[in-house]
Amino acid sequence: MNIKNLLLIIKQIFRIKLSFKTPKNFEIVVFDDVGAKDLKNVLSGYNYFILEVRTNNLKYIYISPKVIKTFFLNFRGRVKDAYIISILKIINPKLVITFIDNSYKFFDIAKLMKNNFEFIAIQNGARYDFKIFKHKFKKQINKTDFSERFYIPNFFCFGQFEIDDYKKNKINIGRFYKVGSINLANFLLYKKKHNINLIKEFDICLISDACLIGYSKNNGLDNCEQGFADMTKFTIRFCLEENLKFVFALARLGELLKGELDFYKQNLTEKEFNFLVKHSVKRDSDKYSSYKAMLQSNIVISNYTTMLREKLAMGGKILSCNLTPSDMYDFPVGGLCFIKNCSYKEFRERMLEIKNLTDDEYFSKLEKNKNYLMRYEKDNSSINIARKKIDMFLHKKQSNLIN
Repeated sequence: MNIKNLLLIIKQIFRIKLSFKTPKNFEIVVFDDVGAKDLKNVLSGYNYFILEVRTNNLKYIYISPKVIKTFFLNFRGRVKDAYIISILKIINPKLVITFIDNSYKFFDIAKLMKNNFEFIAIQNGARYDFKIFKHKFKKQINKTDFSERFYIPNFFCFGQFEIDDYKKNKINIGRFYKVGSINLANFLLYKKKHNINLIKEFDICLISDACLIGYSKNNGLDNCEQGFADMTKFTIRFCLEENLKFVFALARLGELLKGELDFYKQNLTEKEFNFLVKHSVKRDSDKYSSYKAMLQSNIVISNYTTMLREKLAMGGKILSCNLTPSDMYDFPVGGLCFIKNCSYKEFRERMLEIKNLTDDEYFSKLEKNKNYLMRYEKDNSSINIARKKIDMFLHKKQSNLIN
């Protein structure tokens, strides 16, 4: 361990406060404070407790006599697990909910406590994880296939694709419930509350997949960076040739944004990079900037971002473009909305075809219904769908939980 890491640990220890109180009872525990803010609308009006489970996020450690006693009764060699289980047993919730649907700690605790509480994971992003895990395991980058660790008793997922994909990959899921995208629903609620009227200002919205320098090397891939860069180059060239209104949505926040911009600066020409930055919107200045750009655009282009599925489900045109050497980033739906390993000429022809079609003509050329990837109902928010399911869990109306 280097001195820098040691200093960070010491600083973190002194930052954590000790609470000699015993946590009260709550009907819902939100597992992991990361993502908890995104569940604010879903859990509005419920009696819930946010359980911090990441060491670097801990603000309090409860050390009352009852917590200490429960800790030692549940200690099986893992300090963090025993502590989390102790807090859960003391709070005694009816539901344990997380918005981090790929949390291994959630999986581990759910396995240990499945007979004590109902555990729900709410999907927060498109999952390409299983192909990546299998690839890394095959390349011996990882010593195990991490998809085998997944365990979700109740999964509030985007749509039918997750059900098919998780079953195909034999992922350990108890029950699936199609609720759609909570992130999208949060934005639409925000838009409604603030009376935001968005009109179509752009022809093309390119959404960054946030590839970083060294991505291929870290994942045992062959120059995926070039594929992501070429998609960006193709899009810029097409917009300039056709004199189209263009907007670029950056993906990362804070310090990570620099790494994202460095990637584009290194892989684009100076002219391309300047054009990209000039027409970019950043999430640092506006949490919902990417969603606004998406809804203000006629066509959205990216490789694998979740927003492609959200745009499609809402009835908008997209193009998923995978120019990397790997099939791990292939869009789950084929047809006009997906193109792979194409030349610029083929990209241009596909974009012109999409641009000139009516919405009905466009959707008729997809291999699946536009809502296959994501449940979306204009007059029935995913927030309301999720809340209805939670109510049924709380009141044990299991027979009514089926979609």
